[in-house]
Amino acid sequence: MRGLELGLFDVFSNGRLHYPRLSGHSARARNITGFFLRPQPEKCREVVTQFAALTELIENYGWPEENVLAEPPARGIAKAYAVDGLVFDESRLGSGHDGRSWPAVRIAIEAKIASPQVKKLMRVITGCVERGFHERNDHPVSERDDHSKFVAIMEWKPRYFLTVTPEERKIFLVSWDNETRFSLAEVNDIPRWSSRQS
Repeated sequence: MRGLELGLFDVFSNGRLHYPRLSGHSARARNITGFFLRPQPEKCREVVTQFAALTELIENYGWPEENVLAEPPARGIAKAYAVDGLVFDESRLGSGHDGRSWPAVRIAIEAKIASPQVKKLMRVITGCVERGFHERNDHPVSERDDHSKFVAIMEWKPRYFLTVTPEERKIFLVSWDNETRFSLAEVNDIPRWSSRQS
């Protein structure tokens, strides 16, 4: 509700969530998501959790809206929408277009509908790190979506990985051993925005 009040997104009468202010797409491209239209209530639960988390980062943690991106585009081997959101150290406006690179990522966000999904996600990511680089199809079908989060972390290189469900959130500090190997350590909170990011 706060996100709606702040005008960060809108829900149309047909149930579509419209988020041009938090999107990296042009008005003519894909800035509407149809999760609410699917006959699966858990998808609605996930997208509400996703946009509530993005709103909290803006309103309660002070991150400027131009630093926050919902459903990021493809980057390297990471597919589009591999994670549910990114928070950059600097404004993302104009990034990824005309050859300009993206700013450093402070936080990557992934929303799930329940805690067991987060446990499974973290188990798969940990296994992926231990295996080193491998293909999505090396996993059983039930783990391939979670593998894509591992790839997104490798490509976007966030400092923090935030997982949220309607009941809980877990925050992990991402420590890099080298370009392709990282570890995750649970921490108590995520950083608030400061004009002097470290």
